Amino acid sequence: MIMITNRLPGCDENTKTKLCSAPTRRAVYGVLTIDSIGIIAVKKLCSLISLIKVVYWRLVRVKSSNFPSAPAATAVVTHCILFISFVDRVCRDCVAENRNNNMSKYTPVTHVIFDMDDTEKVYLSSITEVLKNHGKDYPNDLRVRVMGTIPINTASIIIKELEMDITPVDLLAEFHENQIVKMENVPFLPGAERLIDHLYTNNVPIAVATSSGKDTFKVKTAKYQHIFSKFHHIVLGSADSEVKQGKPAPDIFLVCASRFDDKPLPEKCLVFEDAPNGVTGARAAGMQTVMVPDKIIPTEMTSHATQVISSLLDFKPEDFGLPPFQ
Repeated sequence: MIMITNRLPGCDENTKTKLCSAPTRRAVYGVLTIDSIGIIAVKKLCSLISLIKVVYWRLVRVKSSNFPSAPAATAVVTHCILFISFVDRVCRDCVAENRNNNMSKYTPVTHVIFDMDDTEKVYLSSITEVLKNHGKDYPNDLRVRVMGTIPINTASIIIKELEMDITPVDLLAEFHENQIVKMENVPFLPGAERLIDHLYTNNVPIAVATSSGKDTFKVKTAKYQHIFSKFHHIVLGSADSEVKQGKPAPDIFLVCASRFDDKPLPEKCLVFEDAPNGVTGARAAGMQTVMVPDKIIPTEMTSHATQVISSLLDFKPEDFGLPPFQ
């Protein structure tokens, strides 16, 4: 084992202090790296290695009379221990490297854009009721497809998918009438107000980019003016002439970023989203995204987000170079 390690480039002669450099371990023992088998597999391997080490150390303690040749048996066990120790070190280094990689895969940002509230339940209730009046169901896969799109596009997609005999404008009017009253009591997502206050207090420019229409947005934010007054600006995708295409196109996010005073580059903006279409749009704009997905959204439809969390309460600002919570 010592002969092998001494022949590898990047290996220290003193195998007790440092066996090999990280690049060498990745090249020679790629099977053990995170890139090859993933962090879960490595952790399981580490557990197995620990168990094997215990077994071998116990063998060392067995009376020499139990071996045909005590010196030879001891030498075999000793070399096995050296090998296991080497692999164990590689394993631990891989876990450490993976932890560092998780931190480095996010890049620092200076501006934050939100398109998150808890209105999805209201939309679901309203659309379901309206469609029921037309003798139609509202399947989950269709619901996921229209999440985050501007209202007129939502209506158009639903009509086409469900083969309805109604115009998008008329269907949208029915949706609006049903949901406008329900919007008055829409709560913030857990952790949203804390995060907004934190960013505002630390002078991080924040804005809203939503597909909501003027009337709907006005109703659902009426009780929260003390919060929305902290945003630098608000872009309503369905009512803004500069937003040519709705999500999943990147227009709304690019327009929103351009209206900050210092006009940050897209890569300096972090977007909070809850819909796959919104994440697609933000990523197309060149921005990082934190997604808090609805439970009905399949896991494979969240993989394009930069970070996926189950609640805003789990968000760590320092991951993206922002001031940490105190």
